[in-house]
Amino acid sequence: MKDNLYTILQAQLSVHEELLTAAEEKTAAVQQNDTKALDDLVRQEAGFAARLSKLEAARRTLTAGLLRAENLPPKQATLSDLAPLLTEDEKEAFGAMRTKLIDVVDRLQAQNDLNRQLLEDSLRFVSVSLDTMKPNRQFSSYSGSGREEEEQNGRSLFDSKA
Repeated sequence: MKDNLYTILQAQLSVHEELLTAAEEKTAAVQQNDTKALDDLVRQEAGFAARLSKLEAARRTLTAGLLRAENLPPKQATLSDLAPLLTEDEKEAFGAMRTKLIDVVDRLQAQNDLNRQLLEDSLRFVSVSLDTMKPNRQFSSYSGSGREEEEQNGRSLFDSKA
């Protein structure tokens, strides 16, 4: 069962590495304004998330089973809970895997933070661009009689809703 658990952890690491690659590609897509690639990457990430969810459920189930087999309470079924059940070699292997997972997840978090910031900056730019294209209605034209003229049909020369 411990071998199965290690295999699940390897699969989780692999999926996280794929997510990291997709996040790096997403950064390039945002910088190049490639919405098609961005859309494809978001769909791809959804698949990765589904795989990770299944792997995490399998890991928790397997960890809880290992703990119950030793008459230990499953608690949250974390790898730390398994430490007393592992040999020194297993502790070393699981520790190395844990370190790799933490490293990839940290890098993925940093990349996602960068992507979030890039997207927010892009949205701000679009918002400012749209604001500059809106007609400014504070200026009115006056008729020869000195009274403000009504805009024809409520439209300005530039229809910003078009």
